[in-house]
Amino acid sequence: MKLAFKRFMNQFGSTVKSITVDHGKEFSGYRHLQQQYGIQVYFCHAYSPWERATNELFNRKLRYFFPKKSHFRDVSEQRLYEAVELINKRPMKLHHYQTPLEVFTDAFELNL
Repeated sequence: MKLAFKRFMNQFGSTVKSITVDHGKEFSGYRHLQQQYGIQVYFCHAYSPWERATNELFNRKLRYFFPKKSHFRDVSEQRLYEAVELINKRPMKLHHYQTPLEVFTDAFELNL
């Protein structure tokens, strides 16, 4: 998790003001994230998935490729990237039929 977040922040950190996380143990070092990157970390309430709606929607789409009981240790990194790419290039009604990649790119360009 630390390496993925570091990569993300190296590329997009100038546009990140805060992150919202759940109460998983992978976020126990949230103070370090706040100090190192100068961002605010917010926590969702326990058992309140609607507070992480985008995350829940992505997880639901990811489950299409990797059903419950799939073991990600058995999934190659390449296969995972392929699934994520397909998800990010699929138009969504939520985004007025733009792809998540288009929406992200547009938002990022506005913040430069």
